[in-house]
Amino acid sequence: MGTAAMSSISIALPLIMQEFDSTLGVVSWVLNGYMLVLAGFCVIIGRLADTRGLKRTFLEGILLFSIASLLCFLAWDILALIVARVLQALGAAMFIASGPALMKSGSDATILFAAALTVPALICSYLARDRRDEARDPGPVPADDRACDPGF
Repeated sequence: MGTAAMSSISIALPLIMQEFDSTLGVVSWVLNGYMLVLAGFCVIIGRLADTRGLKRTFLEGILLFSIASLLCFLAWDILALIVARVLQALGAAMFIASGPALMKSGSDATILFAAALTVPALICSYLARDRRDEARDPGPVPADDRACDPGF
């Protein structure tokens, strides 16, 4: 989930530029901010997870990632989207750093419980996909232009 959120945004950058009427230089921070925070905090949060508890860090990461995903969906301008993506990366760093160690040390019930907590993030991703599809719909094409329409 955390790494998919990092790579899947690349194909949406042109649509984000159009939606928020922004330049590529500004919109690229939606991706770059996520990658910088994820890479910078994975090791630090991994160490904190060892001291604070793996399960607690994992659950807090899932919660933060889910809330940040909802904020991405509700972003009213490009700055709000960038900030939401940075929060999303912080949550992803929390569950990426603690997840493998938690599964190694946990019981089957812990693994099932952790997997069930990903449902809110999946729902937010689905809602964001619907919003993206609505923004992409150009509406009806005049009859004269149908021959030139590539169908995108």
